[in-house]
Amino acid sequence: MWQGPVEKMTVTPLYLAIDFGSQSVRAVIFDNNGNVVLKHQRYPLKYLHPEQGFVEQQPVWFYQQVAICCQNLQLLALAQNLDLSELRTLGITTMRNTLFNLDANGQALRNAIVWLDQRKASNTPTLHWGWRLLFSVANVLKPVLATINTLQGEAFINYIAQHDQHNWQKTEHLLLLSGYITFRLTNHYVDSSANIISHLPFDFKTQQWHKPTSWQFQALAVKTSWLPKLLKVGERLGQLTASAQQELHIAKPLPVIAMASDKACEVLGAGCYRAGQLHISLGTAISVTLLNDKFIGPKAFYPAYPSLVPGLYLTEVMLPHGLNVLSEFIQRHATELQFLTDTFTYTKGQSTSIEHLIELYLAANNVTARDLVFELSKFDQVTNYQQGFVNLTSHSIFEQYVAIQESVVNSINTALKQLLKRVQCSVNKLVITGGGANSRRLLQAISEKTQRTVDKPEVTEAGTLGVAIILAMQDKQYSSIAEAVNSMCAETTVYTPVTISTLTRSTGKNDTNSEQK
Repeated sequence: MWQGPVEKMTVTPLYLAIDFGSQSVRAVIFDNNGNVVLKHQRYPLKYLHPEQGFVEQQPVWFYQQVAICCQNLQLLALAQNLDLSELRTLGITTMRNTLFNLDANGQALRNAIVWLDQRKASNTPTLHWGWRLLFSVANVLKPVLATINTLQGEAFINYIAQHDQHNWQKTEHLLLLSGYITFRLTNHYVDSSANIISHLPFDFKTQQWHKPTSWQFQALAVKTSWLPKLLKVGERLGQLTASAQQELHIAKPLPVIAMASDKACEVLGAGCYRAGQLHISLGTAISVTLLNDKFIGPKAFYPAYPSLVPGLYLTEVMLPHGLNVLSEFIQRHATELQFLTDTFTYTKGQSTSIEHLIELYLAANNVTARDLVFELSKFDQVTNYQQGFVNLTSHSIFEQYVAIQESVVNSINTALKQLLKRVQCSVNKLVITGGGANSRRLLQAISEKTQRTVDKPEVTEAGTLGVAIILAMQDKQYSSIAEAVNSMCAETTVYTPVTISTLTRSTGKNDTNSEQK
């Protein structure tokens, strides 16, 4: 195990933030000013697809990705002669609704099911007659039963109970990805109360497990003894075991601090910490999230999610067909788009993404969709894209690309309107992060469509930065979230509707007045 170089190059407090997302795993070391000291990323991640619509992976694989990232951080530190002796704490944020079944000894019983999985349970637990009667009466006014049936069908644990009865019966511990990684690091069956975003019997308002007599417990094939102990954000989950230290190549038993789900961390890392601030994450899936001081879900019978900020909730609308629609389109037309890469002039060995090259082409040739429309609801990776287009004739692939992009923007605007109608509050800030936030064209289009000013933080690691903010606060570097955000969050580029110009302003570090860019 590497212990670090003899010469100390820095004495500032350091924090290790790990973000396990759908497409990549990042391990990032921040200082207490929010600066990235070291970073390693594993991308893209490969999952198993034993059947159409199934997305799963061996449990040990998830831990191995985290270990490899941390090992590479140490190699980078050694190469750069960086001293990591001031590494104080570790925090983890992960994608949601990814389920692990473990036996009494903590051994995995089956592959973990990833949130992208589309399997459904058809034979689900029967509720007590009293609950059935109550919901039948309520169903006269609202479609309660349909909602409950949908939630039961979507619960992975109900599918396992139906189709893998042997391993369901052997289950002694049921964990989400955040809890599983925590268990591998600390040997404790524990998780953060802000991580439980899944079809489990969790009370989102009180942020504790429901009572065994609740209808939520009865609707799910879950036993109370399976569920981990829950701690609050910022509390200590445990510390690295000796074996975890060795596997991650970390020289000391760092405390592991409770965080929240990936979107909650991304919201904070984007600089959103007050009620009325709206965040859009442009990723594999697109989320439109409002920070709210009231417990109001996006629609009836759906909850608001825990945030990293005490007393605030996240009211979220998720668009499952996010930028993966455009990514899939690019992959299908890779041969036709190859000329962009072939004709691009590389500078000092630097390459650029195909998405960026497409946008350069669109701008240079003033490409529009003309009268072409793409219906996002018809998108299906196993069918022909042409089935989703309306008025498709002799349109080029670039015009088709623009039509798909416009459909994504329209969906975001619809989700935003739905959210504000539901919550009925004013928005005082709109911030966008995620991989798609690198598209100036997309951000300007969102600003125009929503007729709102859009803030784009100049940070590529919003999720891990959110983790680092909480770690720095837990380490007593800041007395409030407002102070931490102001010191650790990045400068922001502002997109305004009607005009193609952008403004650059600082909403965190070195707060100054806006100036024309």
